[in-house]
Amino acid sequence: MNSYDALFIISTQGSDENYSEIIAQIEKELIASGCDIQAVQKLDKREFERPNNKYSSGYYVNFRFRSRPDAIAEIRSKLKFNPAIYRQFYVKRKESPVTA
Repeated sequence: MNSYDALFIISTQGSDENYSEIIAQIEKELIASGCDIQAVQKLDKREFERPNNKYSSGYYVNFRFRSRPDAIAEIRSKLKFNPAIYRQFYVKRKESPVTA
């Protein structure tokens, strides 16, 4: 299993109460795909540097988890069709060397 960071940008079109529900949905999807969630960072709402016609800001959430490599494509494809998630980014974390 590898360690990953996943950054999700949630659409700000809904109300603030929906953020916790959307975060719970993402967490549920990660667990269903066999991920071991280690940390969830709610990074708050931020304005985009380059807003587009549809969105000018988003609510940022970072998940740190362990997973098998093939689960990332599965998670990405499942969450791609969720209209509340504006963007999703995945980064494989480097494993720290174990010293004896």
